[in-house]
Order: sequence, then C-alpha cells, then structure tokens
Amino acid sequence: MQHRHGRAGTEALVKPSIHPPAPRCEHLPGRPGWDCLACGRPWPCDPAREALAAEYAGHSPSLAVYLSAQHGQALEDLVAQTGEMPRDLHERFLGWVRAAVPQQRQRPATGMV
Repeated sequence: MQHRHGRAGTEALVKPSIHPPAPRCEHLPGRPGWDCLACGRPWPCDPAREALAAEYAGHSPSLAVYLSAQHGQALEDLVAQTGEMPRDLHERFLGWVRAAVPQQRQRPATGMV
C-alpha cells in the first residue's frame, strides 16, 4: 500500500515504513542540572544507559562520540551552576560505554593478497 503526500501537482508516492518506530526513552537529561527528567537520578541513569546501549548496539564509537558531546555540555553547565568541577562526570558519561555495547565483529579483509 502506498500513500500520496503533497500538494496537488507535486504529489509523491511514499511507501509506509516496514519497521515500527523505535520506542522513545523517557529518561532524558534535564539541563542545567543534568538529572534525569523521568527518575531524577544523574543522567545518564541506568534506564537511559540501557536505551542508549540498545540504540547504538555494535557501534560503541558512535555512542562514545555522542556521549562525549553530552559530557562537554554537562561540564559547561555544571561548572557554571556550581562553580566546581564535577568529580564523577567522565565515569558517569563514558566509563560504562565499552562494557555496555558489544562490538560488531570485524569482517576479514577480502580481495587483497
């Protein structure tokens, strides 16, 4: 089944997705304090970590890049808010990534001898 979207004369055929949308995690960071909006624990809380690990399964470098950016924002916000450097921030944002996200297996190189 296909659906038509657009204005008259500019209609485009759009195929419905065969994949259901990914469930949204309600455990999101609240700024500037960086506590979870759902449970109030320091973000990323355990449910957020589980959701992130599932979303980035096999791609821990991408998750590490994302969390590094979040770490930088959190550091900036928390230092501005408290005037002090948070002690556990690196472990909180990045210390768990490698263990939580299994890596994709490397494929052997082919065609090069």
